[in-house]
Amino acid sequence: MTDTYLDVAQTAKLLRTELRTSFPGVRFSVRSNRYAGGSSVDVTFDDVHTDTQKVREVADRFQGVDFDGMTDSTVFRPATNGVRYGAHYVFVRNDAEVYAAV
Repeated sequence: MTDTYLDVAQTAKLLRTELRTSFPGVRFSVRSNRYAGGSSVDVTFDDVHTDTQKVREVADRFQGVDFDGMTDSTVFRPATNGVRYGAHYVFVRNDAEVYAAV
């Protein structure tokens, strides 16, 4: 059985849908980025009542690689339910926390 590969844009679309389902009423900005050597998805939102760690837990499932600091290398995650996600990294930022700290 072969794994299905989703590119970074498809991964971002699935992540956006999952965030809407998991956190109804919260507006998320989900942007995909391609660059030399990889790709990423940036998730931002502005809600003081939403736990950023919970959002990170949902978003982390869509990250395709991990960084191994001991060997200074990228380690690809195994497929989840036959799907390999194209976003190397997923970054989450709650702007309400950023502005509250200022």
